[in-house]
Amino acid sequence: MAGSFDDPWVTSNSSISAERLHALGVITFKWNLCEFWLFHLFRAVSALPESEAWILSYDLKSQPICARIKLLMKQRNYHSDLIELIDNVILFSDKCRDNRNAVVHAWTYGMRNGEKVLARKSRKPSEMDPIPFQSELLDLRRVADEIETAVTRLWLITCVIEDGSSGLPQPRFQTLILSSSLTYNAGQPKTKTPDAPI
Repeated sequence: MAGSFDDPWVTSNSSISAERLHALGVITFKWNLCEFWLFHLFRAVSALPESEAWILSYDLKSQPICARIKLLMKQRNYHSDLIELIDNVILFSDKCRDNRNAVVHAWTYGMRNGEKVLARKSRKPSEMDPIPFQSELLDLRRVADEIETAVTRLWLITCVIEDGSSGLPQPRFQTLILSSSLTYNAGQPKTKTPDAPI
């Protein structure tokens, strides 16, 4: 692995542990790959040349691209197995997006086990305090791994469509189920006091 967590620059720029900060970077990097493969799935389902698919989607976020994929796949003569796979990966990817957004836009609030806790900004004008959510190292690595699972499935489905077997029964793949949302319990009462500003 290039670099080291004992690098002075890494240490001086890590208001959370370097390992957790690295996990945040991996989440961001893998989400970019997920968006790349969402585009390629859109291109494959639309049956457009890459340049034309890009013109139609270059400024879209992942949710509108997924909506277009779902609408277009209904216009195709895809086998029901493939439709189930596409529906599942879109739902799974959307849950990954929620977790990715939670950590990328997180604030810090309080301490747990000697580590700053990531928190979601309040959406209420009457409540300023951010809402802490699960953000231990293992939670963040799980999110990164789940995004990698979405990337792999998106790639696989794109290959199936491109090789011309979209009308055939597909091998049975395990349904992708996100283990949990990071912010699911974020509405629970706060038990930590605010941390010093970062």
